[in-house]
Amino acid sequence: MSAGEQVPAYDHQGRIIGWLPIADAETAHARQEICRYCDRLEQIPFVGQMMDFFGADLSQYRCRECGCPILSKTRVATSTCPIGKW
Repeated sequence: MSAGEQVPAYDHQGRIIGWLPIADAETAHARQEICRYCDRLEQIPFVGQMMDFFGADLSQYRCRECGCPILSKTRVATSTCPIGKW
């Protein structure tokens, strides 16, 4: 996916509730590197395996502050860090 594209946002029942813009690869990678070393990163059970833009597996991690999966949170252009790190 390239910058300018969008992905669906879902509610807890799996219904599409809107569309989210995708961040460019450089921005997503920079955010992921910050999250990778954050003390609020926590491991979660996962189904399947998703690789980030650069091949590192962050699919089994989420932010302890907001609960968002790291790959999803860092790839959405309008997303922000809940503790202001990016």
